[in-house]
Amino acid sequence: METVEDLTFKKPQIMCVKTGKIASNGKINSLLSKDKINQAHNNEPSSQNYPYEEPKWSGLPEKSYEIQEIKTGTITKITNLSSKPFTIIGRNNDCDITMAHPTISRYHAVIQYRAKEEENETIGFYVYDLNSTHGTYVNKHRIKSNTYVKLKVGHILKFGCSTRLNILIGPPEDEEEEDNMTYTELVERKQKIKLEMELQKCKSETEERERVEKEENGINWGMGDDADEETDLSENPFAMTNNEEMYIDDPKKALKGWFDREGEELNYDIEEMQPGNFVCKVELPIDLGERSKIIAEANVKGKKKEAVVQCALEACRILDRNGLLRQANQESRKRAAKDWEAVDFYDSDEDNFLDRTGDVEKKRHKRMAKSGKLESIVDTYETLVGKYEKA
Repeated sequence: METVEDLTFKKPQIMCVKTGKIASNGKINSLLSKDKINQAHNNEPSSQNYPYEEPKWSGLPEKSYEIQEIKTGTITKITNLSSKPFTIIGRNNDCDITMAHPTISRYHAVIQYRAKEEENETIGFYVYDLNSTHGTYVNKHRIKSNTYVKLKVGHILKFGCSTRLNILIGPPEDEEEEDNMTYTELVERKQKIKLEMELQKCKSETEERERVEKEENGINWGMGDDADEETDLSENPFAMTNNEEMYIDDPKKALKGWFDREGEELNYDIEEMQPGNFVCKVELPIDLGERSKIIAEANVKGKKKEAVVQCALEACRILDRNGLLRQANQESRKRAAKDWEAVDFYDSDEDNFLDRTGDVEKKRHKRMAKSGKLESIVDTYETLVGKYEKA
């Protein structure tokens, strides 16, 4: 059995971490703390990233203002406006008021406080749209981009197509004054403003018109005094001018009228080259010296009627260019009738001997009837009996 004297006292061992490990852990902790600090600095809003330059008249408001965000009748966010001279609204995370609606731009708008009063610009808050895609609205009215618009306490802001309402809250003295005008007075004022705007618009248009006329009359390129006198067209006012407006609406009617005045028969030669592709031709009975036949032609992809209209329009243009469409005198019909009588009412390319359909003779009789050389005889019973007996 051991006695007390045999027992020896052993120094207890102290469990501790080596110095090298402590140093390494401390280094890691210091690096982590530096990263957190840098990340915190990076998350702070930087005015250099904003597409907005703070104006010289900017400043801090002396009284308390805030923006209340309301969704479906409930206040979801309150933003203090008194701690900064301006507040950025947008979809980016570094904005002061971040909104996640897809129609809101990265940097959408700015709420800026004016601390210095200038001409026509009072102290208070202004909203400034940063040229956003879907716009900024003040009391349901879209404001112009890159323009400062005055805000009053109680005004409602909307950004993009978001349904959230943002109301400016502040002291009562900054509220908009109530109008004591009656409904009739408001209507009269609106009509007066509308009339003033119309008068201003009319005045601007008149001034612009006078300016243009002055510029046109002021420049004559040195030919104002030596210009040739205009040709006297009193005898035939339509012979030497283009009058497309006379027949552009209904060229078929205009061409038919010309053929009737000339004692000619209007015939359209239509040929379908391909399905939906028509070629229409009209021979014009005019003499231009070198060319014996003048043919108006139109090639149209579409309907048959469209080809006829285009062909008639081209024929009218040819006649108009040669001063034949709208003759002032009425001698053409008599001259045509006399010329037809000289050739026995046959056209130059018509041959009665080779015609087996009788069309040439029918055309000849029509020309004779129009010229008054063919009298229409009404058969009676006696005349028919006489013809029958002779036959």
